Amino acid sequence: MATANRHRKLRWVSAVMMAALSFLAFRPTASYAQAAPTAYGHFFQETHQAASGAFWQYWTSHGGLEQQGYPLSEEFTEVSDTNGKEYLVQYYERAVFEYHPETPNTIVLLSLLGRFEYQKKYPSGAPNQKPNTTTGSVLFKETGKRLGGKFRTYWNTHGGLAQQGFPISDEFQEKSPIDGKTYTVQYFERAVFELHPELAGTKFEVLLSQLGRFRYEENDQSRLEGSPGDIDGDGVPDAEMDVDGDGILDGPDDCPRFLENVNKVFDLDGCPDTMQTLLVFAAEDIDTYWAGFFDDEGIDYAPPDIFAAYWEDGQYDTECGPVEVNNAFYCGGDHGIYYDYNFLQSELDEVGDFAPVIILAHEWGHLIQGNLGILDDPHYLTFQTEQQADCFAGAWSWHVEDEGLLEEGDLDEAASSLFRAGDEEDFPWFEPGAHGSPQQRIQAFQLGYDEGPYACFDFTP
Repeated sequence: MATANRHRKLRWVSAVMMAALSFLAFRPTASYAQAAPTAYGHFFQETHQAASGAFWQYWTSHGGLEQQGYPLSEEFTEVSDTNGKEYLVQYYERAVFEYHPETPNTIVLLSLLGRFEYQKKYPSGAPNQKPNTTTGSVLFKETGKRLGGKFRTYWNTHGGLAQQGFPISDEFQEKSPIDGKTYTVQYFERAVFELHPELAGTKFEVLLSQLGRFRYEENDQSRLEGSPGDIDGDGVPDAEMDVDGDGILDGPDDCPRFLENVNKVFDLDGCPDTMQTLLVFAAEDIDTYWAGFFDDEGIDYAPPDIFAAYWEDGQYDTECGPVEVNNAFYCGGDHGIYYDYNFLQSELDEVGDFAPVIILAHEWGHLIQGNLGILDDPHYLTFQTEQQADCFAGAWSWHVEDEGLLEEGDLDEAASSLFRAGDEEDFPWFEPGAHGSPQQRIQAFQLGYDEGPYACFDFTP
């Protein structure tokens, strides 16, 4: 980006519009399953999807990419074919994660994809099965099937019953829908094992079928409607149309009936993105920016130990006290960032996609202060640390613009969000909890945006 643009001013929203924006009543959003506090997750460029919360924790502790594959979907609710109940789920290439808050010791369970696939393909049982009777093989009385050899070794070392489930077939030959080759396979309740003798001696000798991908493509018909075809009978091929009007032609649009409704910064698949994708992508970018800044200065940097959403007052306690709705905060006691999911969702709905992101960047500013010991300095007043955090958020926003990720209007959304959160005119600046007036907060943000993070250290006692 040209240096001259470094000092481009925010496109200030008129005072009349600002007044109209101030502290609108937050409307509730659809309920969302409550994930336990954990690391913030990861945005996968390969599939333009994010894993976070309890699902990310499960993914990282249960084999990661090799065992689960990439995430294919956002988190969403789906009725289980097993018991007819509705659960929060996320599809991965080789599994479907289900969130079960009613079972805290096993909060994430896997859908019975192997059983579903087996019943669909082989309602009378697969032909020409051969029980494995090699030394060390075992018979499972629950299903009457045997498990032995390479498959038993893999089952034992990759989660066993909890991850794979019981064997529901013996070994047999099956053609792969991926490469058209025939492999020795065995079906389990939650997986299908494939034996690859050409990879003998490597950790890839046994691979898992991409049951999650097969199930996802079969169930989510909206993602299959983008194939070329005359959908409205006017003779115009589907690929040359943009039915949902999101600017992505229906040919490459994975969801041609649904708007790409957050923004086009994070992916161009054409499907509605959720707060999960937005916040995880932003959190990773903010964290990477500050890690690089600290590294350049030769200072140790500690990312957040906890990055957690909540949905109601007192949902859980932090080292700084119970969480509160309509809030986001950094807690130095546990080095965690917490946010009310519905509060950030309302900011997105009412202001725009950069509004919840700038709140997140502000709280990361407090984490930076925690890293530097600023929050432990009794000489700082609250309004100084709050405006310094605004300044840090502005510095990161310049970095995001330099990356080419900002859309027209994003900086206005940041200004609107900060304006909404400014103190009332008669709130004493010296009181604990003071954040500064709306104008002061926007000016602090502008300082960081214009001059970078070093200028933010002007907010000193």
